[in-house]
Order: sequence, then C-alpha cells, then structure tokens
Amino acid sequence: MLDIHKTAPFPEDIPEMAIKFFSYPNEIVLDPFAGSFTTAIVAHNLGRIGVGIELNKDRFREAILKNINSKLG
Repeated sequence: MLDIHKTAPFPEDIPEMAIKFFSYPNEIVLDPFAGSFTTAIVAHNLGRIGVGIELNKDRFREAILKNINSKLG
C-alpha cells in the first residue's frame, strides 16, 4: 500500500534553479508540501527566507532533526 506521507527527495539543483529564477534575496520562498524541507533549506542557502509546511508531525520532526545541524550549521 502506498504511504502518502513519505516523500521523494530530489536533487537540490531543481529547487535552486526555480528559486533563483522566481525570487530575489531576502524574499520569502514558500513550500506548502515541505517533506524533507529541501526547498526551504536551499532557499536559506541562497539568502532567501525558506518557509516549509508539513502536516505530518512525525515527518516534520524527522526532517528537522536530520537537517538542522547538517544543512543549516
């Protein structure tokens, strides 16, 4: 059975290209289906304000614990 709460991580260059094309530094980049928060992290690394929304609290917690130290320093 398909678990709709699992995410499919994708390479950072995909959101990076879109963020560079559609936003300027210090603007807000919203990802309403954050999953592993790749888009929000890439936005942060590009000088934007990355905002991610994830309804699954366990997935949210997992993503934050995984990424907070390794990606944001």
